[in-house]
Amino acid sequence: VRWPGRIRAGATSSMPLVHTDLLPTLMALASTPGPGSPEATTAAFEGVDQSRGWLGDSWAQRPATLFECAGARHRIGGWAVIERQWKLIIEVDDDGREGPCRLYDLAVDPGEQRDQSEEAGEARAMLRHLEHMLRDELTRAGWASLADPPSAAR
Repeated sequence: VRWPGRIRAGATSSMPLVHTDLLPTLMALASTPGPGSPEATTAAFEGVDQSRGWLGDSWAQRPATLFECAGARHRIGGWAVIERQWKLIIEVDDDGREGPCRLYDLAVDPGEQRDQSEEAGEARAMLRHLEHMLRDELTRAGWASLADPPSAAR
């Protein structure tokens, strides 16, 4: 991000951001009222205002973020959940079979090259925590399994 006089040139951060953070962040930087304010003209949206971090202050902590995945990096599809610097990916093939879990520490491996799912200690505890969180959230949303959406979503 470049903004002479407001954002320090060359500043970097290891804070993972997601595309849904852009709208609330840019709205805050433009002093535009967001959802929930009396002046708001937009519907509620997901995302966390990260403008303070961009301006050199502390970054806002975000809740865990859940993604449905598809594309070249995933065989058919699957799920990812990010919490703090940790990212868990579980792939699902066309027959609904789950692939192995992959776990990445995005603070030291932003390119997701070193799977830590077989490591002990904090990585193992985080894998269990994120997998449990993912399955609980999908169950609350009516999914029978990672590959079986509620009937309304089919």
